[in-house]
Amino acid sequence: MSAVFTLAGALALLQVPVLLDSFDGRLSSRWIVRLGASSLFAGALLSHIGLALITAPTVLRALHLHRFAAICDRLLLHLGVAVPSYLGWFALVLFTGSSVLWVRGVIRAVGADRSLRAGLEHLSTSSWCGYPVRIVESSVATAFGLGGRNSTIVVTTELLNRLEAEERDVVLAHEAAHLRYRDPALLRALRALELAAPRWLLLRRAIGCVRLAIERAADESASGRAPQRRKAAVIALLKATGIEAPLAPAISSVETVARRIQALRRPAPRVSASSLLVATLLVAALLGVSIGGIANWLSHGHTALALAGWCPI
Repeated sequence: MSAVFTLAGALALLQVPVLLDSFDGRLSSRWIVRLGASSLFAGALLSHIGLALITAPTVLRALHLHRFAAICDRLLLHLGVAVPSYLGWFALVLFTGSSVLWVRGVIRAVGADRSLRAGLEHLSTSSWCGYPVRIVESSVATAFGLGGRNSTIVVTTELLNRLEAEERDVVLAHEAAHLRYRDPALLRALRALELAAPRWLLLRRAIGCVRLAIERAADESASGRAPQRRKAAVIALLKATGIEAPLAPAISSVETVARRIQALRRPAPRVSASSLLVATLLVAALLGVSIGGIANWLSHGHTALALAGWCPI
């Protein structure tokens, strides 16, 4: 039963962001980001651990480490799983492929960030609420934030020309919120995770829900409760519709824009303590089920080592 609990918990954690999406309007978008991202990465980690565990006996036998392979076999038997050789090799392909794609995604994201920073160094810098702002001459209307030690807001001349003064202020406040909560780093991690499993539609949907929550949280931080500010945020979004910025996109899809505009046209959401409690307990319960399954498996570790002759019974 340990295997069932561990696998079911890991897969359920990957889908928590989709469930949390239904709490929009009753739960702070920032809390949806925190709970959704935590459950998503925890589920991905547990799934990866499961692949590594299934792969281990086959790989160890191929390396002629039969004693270690016997230990892994016994541990898997305590999980209620008997792994044939072909399944071990299949798990190895999945584990290696997803690991390589994830590392490549991280390297590409970091490289793109550095290249972009290098291209901005020659530009003059102004300041907005403590954050440096670099204005880029471009016919593309967009704005985005570059996180890290030297956090910077980048905005193009085309977007500035389209917006009125209050709309510009809302856009800059939106990007400042991204930087304040370190959203660019989270968006890079989500992109790398997406590249690690490009064909897994359920995972892509969950990542999309977290991205939407990130943008919604920045919208709410920038517009607040004042109707005029919220109206300015809607107009700014409409004027830049269809533009996708690198790394920390202000707009990710037409559907995302429509949902953001719809939310901004409503009064600012008030956090429901009961909704927050239910969402937190849900994530904690699923995490507890997965960790409980692993803990139950590890409790048999001494027995497996003893049977292999590595320690006394």
